[in-house]
Amino acid sequence: MSAVGAPVDTPIAGTENGEEFFRILIRAESDSMDVDKAEQDVVNAALQLVKDNPDVGAIVLECTNMPPYAAAVAQATGLPVYDIYTAVSWFMSGLRPRRFLAQHG
Repeated sequence: MSAVGAPVDTPIAGTENGEEFFRILIRAESDSMDVDKAEQDVVNAALQLVKDNPDVGAIVLECTNMPPYAAAVAQATGLPVYDIYTAVSWFMSGLRPRRFLAQHG
């Protein structure tokens, strides 16, 4: 935590108790993954995080394999969810701002 400047008491939760995500993506026990089960593992970890830390105001998915589950986590928790995809999208939007064409009547 200190390596990224986060306070040491920042709440964290993992997927190691799930059925699929940790087993496949971390332990590499198989080449195929049940995506629905993996999503449920990530959602369950987020729900446990919020249950254990009701003052959490947002969730950061630190694993680069988690962005596909961000919408499900947001829906399940009602909290904003940030991940590497949203960080890169935000950064790129600053490098290449959108141009809006004015409509003339």
